[in-house]
Amino acid sequence: MKRALLLCLLPLTLAAHADEASQREARALVETMQMEKQIEGMSAAMSQAMTREMGSMGGNPRVGNIFMTEAMTVLKDRATQPGGMIDTAINAYADTFTADELRDLRRFYESPTGRKMIEKTPELMGRVMQQSMAASRAAMPEICGRARARLQEEGLQNEANALRCPGPNGAPGPARPPVQRAPGPAQGTR
Repeated sequence: MKRALLLCLLPLTLAAHADEASQREARALVETMQMEKQIEGMSAAMSQAMTREMGSMGGNPRVGNIFMTEAMTVLKDRATQPGGMIDTAINAYADTFTADELRDLRRFYESPTGRKMIEKTPELMGRVMQQSMAASRAAMPEICGRARARLQEEGLQNEANALRCPGPNGAPGPARPPVQRAPGPAQGTR
């Protein structure tokens, strides 16, 4: 009986050990990747890109700069707290990769190419963010037009008219006046 119980518990013990090993390797990988430094660099790059984007929408660019600086500071601080983004990344890596795979990844990041990737990632993210925001801004008139059409198809005319779709130059267009609807047969009869 004891032997049967031990045989039943053995897979659970091995799984817990493997999970523990993956957690250790994931933590070592995140440290090797200098994730805290990566977050700081990406936050700065995102802040700059978003500040530029907010400035292109008009208004006082200093307001956008202050807002983005404070937002990125809070998010970076929270990322390093227990249960924050770094702990989340460690858990995600440990759940996704085996301890051996995590060791392989760590070896890559310890290599010259891996070190260069760590060094260049914030700059790359800034470039990608800038182009993504420009693409989103360029697509906004089409997105807004399609959303307005769908709202109209669903009989939500006032909501469709309330949308302030940007014009071709990115400036918001005027909202359309609300539509006055006549009461339907079910309305006003109570």
